[in-house]
Amino acid sequence: MVADTKLYDMLGVSPTAGMAEIKKAYRALALKFHPDKNTGNEEKFKEISHAYAILSNEQKREKYDRYGEKAEGEMGFDPSDIDINDLFGGGIFQNFFGGGGSRGQRQAQKMKPIVLKTLVTLKDLYTGKELVQRVSRSILCKTCSGQGGKNVKTCSQCKGNGKVIHQIKQMSFVQQVVRECDRCGGKGKTVQEVCRVCRGNCRVEDRKKFEVVVEPGMKFDEKIVFKEEGNQAPDTISGDVVFVLVEKEGPEGFTRVQENDLLVTYPIELSAALTGGVCSVTHMDGREIAFKIQPGACINAGDVFGIQNEGMPVRGRGETRGNLFVEFSLVMPPPAWMKPENIAKIEKALPPQKPSQRKEDTIDVHARKIDKKRFEQSAQAESDEEESAHGRQQQGCTVQ
Repeated sequence: MVADTKLYDMLGVSPTAGMAEIKKAYRALALKFHPDKNTGNEEKFKEISHAYAILSNEQKREKYDRYGEKAEGEMGFDPSDIDINDLFGGGIFQNFFGGGGSRGQRQAQKMKPIVLKTLVTLKDLYTGKELVQRVSRSILCKTCSGQGGKNVKTCSQCKGNGKVIHQIKQMSFVQQVVRECDRCGGKGKTVQEVCRVCRGNCRVEDRKKFEVVVEPGMKFDEKIVFKEEGNQAPDTISGDVVFVLVEKEGPEGFTRVQENDLLVTYPIELSAALTGGVCSVTHMDGREIAFKIQPGACINAGDVFGIQNEGMPVRGRGETRGNLFVEFSLVMPPPAWMKPENIAKIEKALPPQKPSQRKEDTIDVHARKIDKKRFEQSAQAESDEEESAHGRQQQGCTVQ
């Protein structure tokens, strides 16, 4: 028979409840009434925390069961008596407390990865390439084994958490605030003799050489990851080093289309487009690939031929490759060749032109050939001027 049941009633358990049942009841109530989740219940949260702090301690519970309310008044509420990690396993509730108030072992966090861009061309992805990259990182000091010095002890104030809970009384309620431990500087440990190499920081700067292997068939924006080879810190999992393959423009003239197919533009002369011939493409690995255009094929600009198994390597499938597509651009004879006698021969060999259909309102004008680059620059300048004028117009429009 217990002297008082008030604390049991607060948690909604019987005086005969075991520790597991008490812990389960407090977990549910704490999630419900914590001020960070449910404002206006600060006093209720304080009451259930006070009840749990006593009933979860075997000696305090025995004293309360024997003397009741009188004993309760002698046993003040210490937030550090509640092991948050033991109750909630470092889950969402740990965020409410900021990770503080735990006497147990904190869950190891992983350091953020070091992410670096590695420039590669399409040729590098086709043939494969090995790159050597040197990366700066922070590693645990080998002199003190990442301890920061000698005679390292767990901080007696925060009990190794690096954080402590302070109570701030504001009128009728008490607010709990998690702060960095001022005794250990948030490290959870105190050092009597500081390491001369790392000066108590536990870490030193280091540069490591990584051999980055770009496998044939890899893609732009693909990541090459070196697991746990990055930054280190005490009581944490080492971070990764990640190399991201970023496109660098190459001179090859090839473009990747779809998954494993390639596209290359081939300039074909007018004579070959009409009468046929042999086309030769220099591939990215240096091989010459030749294919024949049949006489009378009449190749037009933009026509595409396909060659099987000459595209990008397919990773994990041996010698299997995608397709190579050849898109033709038409190369006209040079102006010096267009002499009157040659023009006469062309007119005789080709089908006659269709007569021009003139309307009554047709106007004759003069047109001349201009440089394409100059035309593109002029068009861009005109577009920029229009955007600038539009911007000035918008600035002049003010809502009254």
